[in-house]
Formats: sequence, structure tokens, C-alpha cells
Amino acid sequence: MIITIKNDDLKNGTYIINKPGLYKLVEDIIFHPNPDNNFQPKEEQSLKYPKNKGYVLGFFAAFVFEAENIIFDLNGHTLQCSKQFNLKQRFFSLIELASSPFIPKQGPANFGDSIVFAKNCVIKNGIFGLTPHHGIHGNGMSNIQIKNLLFRDYEVAGISLNGGKNIIIEKCKLCGTSQDVKMVSSYSQCHFGLPFLKKIVARDPNLIVNINSGPKTVQQIYDDVENEINKFDNYVLHGGKYKGIFKNKSKIMDDNVYGIALNSMGVLVNNFKNIRTDETIGNENIYLKNIIIENTFSKPIEILGLFKNQETLISTDAYGKNEYVGPVGDVFDFTQCMDENGFYKEDVLGNMQLAIAMYGKEAAERGTCNIDEFLCNTWITGYDVNLKELCNNETYYIVNGQDSMGHVMKGNIGLFISQGLNINVENIIINGVINLGTSQNTNGSQSIGIAICGSKDVSIKNKLIKNIKSSNSYQEKIKLINLNENISIY
Repeated sequence: MIITIKNDDLKNGTYIINKPGLYKLVEDIIFHPNPDNNFQPKEEQSLKYPKNKGYVLGFFAAFVFEAENIIFDLNGHTLQCSKQFNLKQRFFSLIELASSPFIPKQGPANFGDSIVFAKNCVIKNGIFGLTPHHGIHGNGMSNIQIKNLLFRDYEVAGISLNGGKNIIIEKCKLCGTSQDVKMVSSYSQCHFGLPFLKKIVARDPNLIVNINSGPKTVQQIYDDVENEINKFDNYVLHGGKYKGIFKNKSKIMDDNVYGIALNSMGVLVNNFKNIRTDETIGNENIYLKNIIIENTFSKPIEILGLFKNQETLISTDAYGKNEYVGPVGDVFDFTQCMDENGFYKEDVLGNMQLAIAMYGKEAAERGTCNIDEFLCNTWITGYDVNLKELCNNETYYIVNGQDSMGHVMKGNIGLFISQGLNINVENIIINGVINLGTSQNTNGSQSIGIAICGSKDVSIKNKLIKNIKSSNSYQEKIKLINLNENISIY
């Protein structure tokens, strides 16, 4: 039986594939769901798209595979999201090979306590276009074929697979990361934080945040953020001028990017992993053949974080455990709301994060927010507390080498193999891995053609790697990171 797919099948949200079958596109798909609800799931859709089952931050994929024996044939067509959706939903993949984008107890919010992995699936014959994160993403998938595909205009990675087993990727071309990214990460932080603040406002809009520039109610802070977002949205969609904090003057991604990332089970947001052990799950028995990866290109920006207890500054799979963050693991960027004298400088994002920290009473109102009382109630209120001095005397510690979501910066990488086992790559061309970042963190500023980290039994045959460039000259065609065993490169 052939199940044909049209745009109308996705007009109200994610197309969930939970039955075996041959699914075939019969026209180009532009994902543009619920524009009348800010592209979010509607209240009456809560059973189909439950927040506690992956949809806590909205539609995370156009298609979700949560079944076995699926053939997904793009049939020569293009799958992409709309320009408006790409603006509003900054965490998204075109295809997700699981029922949720994170395994339980990982991610910047509660994505649920269970997950269903895709098995025995084929994705073939078409083009993956505009997406704010990934073309294809997944966790725990097995027996997957990805073939005869072209990827373009992705912002983080074309293909990113965590914990996969028995996977073939062949005859795929990744044309490169988007060169028209109009916003910086603070836009996403405000967008995802606003619903948390909205719940506080609904409870009591007159709660006061005493800022040194003058007191504001939580309603006023909410309005400030919403107005700034609306001004930026109008600029992106209709043109004109915008000089606010969200504008990305370079129009290239402000974070590290990959072409293809293959990782063991779990998030790929922390430091380079150590050699895999018997407990490592997935990223095994994977074959790549006839792959082209071009123009992996960005200008990553290091975001300095802040924390009080130096002993907790360790790598962790959780968000917000080693620095102060807002409600979705978004780093409290104290440098953007601090003047040259170390005093608080009003900022719509900082105001929002601090208001949520002050008045959020439960997870629905505060999420991961963990900013301490001193910063909320003392530093922001006057001009007698110098945060620079508090950092110098080690009352607070500066956390570096990370991006706006607290992800450890690892550089721009064409093909990234992390804790792989029995990975075979044959006939691969990597042309253009370019990093324009100026971070003092060497890893964040580096460019690597192929990075192999903590892996065993990896073979790479018939490679062509060229145009690997970094503004800080941290560049290598092939880099082996941490311990690796039995690596063959021809």
C-alpha cells in the first residue's frame, strides 16, 4: 500500500508515521503549520502533540518516525519549512527518527519519560531544504538507509544521528549551512522564554522587578520582549530597518556547525567524548559511501556564563547544571547586561531571565532557570555591587568555551564520528569547512574536515579533503581526538 503525502497533510502540524508502509511525496512540501497560532500546537491538539511527549517547545519536526518498516520516498520533491516557520521555531528538524528529539532526562526541557525509536526505515530520492537545525536527526534508530538525497540550507547539521546501529548513508550531497541566518541566538532565547514569563504574568501581572534604571512589572518586561520580537519579525518578513539586539549582521550561523555527525547515544552538546566502553550504546556498524560535504561555514560566538560554585563546573548531559541559565537551558549572558563598571545594564533578555528566576514558582513557570537570589535582588537593583570585582575575588566564576545554550564548543566539522564502532567511509569529498569565529577557546574556533573521537574500528578510504580554514588558523583535514583504536585512513 502506498500512502501519498501532500501539503494539506501537514497544515495542522507534524506528520507522525506510526505504521509500516511506503510513504511518498506527490508534491514539494513546505512545512507551515498553524500560522494562526504562532506556528505552535493548539490546545485542542494536546492529545496528538502532548507537551510531555516531546512537543514542549512546539513542533520539533515535520515528520516523526516512530514505527518499523517505513519507506519514505521524497519522489524527487523538496521537503523544507517555510520562511515564517523557520523564523518562529528555531529548534526543528525536517525528519526525526524517534518520537522525541531527546532521550528521557536529556534536553533543555522535559521532553517526556519515554521514547520510541525508528527501525527498518529507508529515506530516499529528494531534497532537504530550509531548516533551523537539522535535515535528518534521530536517537536510537536501527537498520536505516539514507540514500540519493541532497541537503541544503540547514543551520546546524545536514544529518545528525545519536546511538544509531546498522546504518547506510550513500549517494548524498550536503551543499552547506545556510548563508541567510538573520537572527542571533538571543532571539531564540527570548522566543522560548516568553511562554514561561507569560504564565507568571497570568498569575500576577503587577509583580515588581527592581532594576537600577527603575522598577518594572513582569507585565512590562513581557511587553518589552514581545515588542522587540515583533519589531524583528516585521524586519525579517517585510523589510525595512532594525537596529535591535537580535540582528545577525553576518547572516551566517553564530554557532559551531557540522555536515554529518554520528554520535553514541545521548546529546552531542558536551566536550569531546572519551574512548567508548562496553557500556557505550550505539553509533556502530555504519557505512557511508559516495558522500559530498560542502561549505560547512559559520561564525561561532562564545557566550561567557557565570556560576557560584567552581566545584560544579564539570561536563554533564543535563542543561543548566554548571552555569546560570534561563528556562530552557539558555545561558544568562551577564556580559551583555553589565556595563563597563560591572553594574547591571538593562537588557530585554536579561530582564526576562531574572524575572523568571525571581517569580517562577514551579517547572511550568521557571523551567531550568537557576539564577541565584543575589543577582536577582541585589546586583540588578543599584550601583553599589560590582560584578567584575565579585568575579575577580572568586565569589563568582566565569564559564567559558560554550555557546548560548551551554553547549561545549568543538569547532566546525565536516564529518564528525564520536564514539563510533565499526564505521566504514568510502569515497568522501569534503570541500570547505570554514570557521570565522574569534573565540579565545581553541576548540570553538577550529575547523576540521573529519574528526574521529573516542572510536574503535574506523576505516576511511578514498577521501578528498580541501579548503579547511579558520580565522585563528586552528585547522586540520583529519583530527583524532582522545583515545581511538584501530583507525585506518587511506
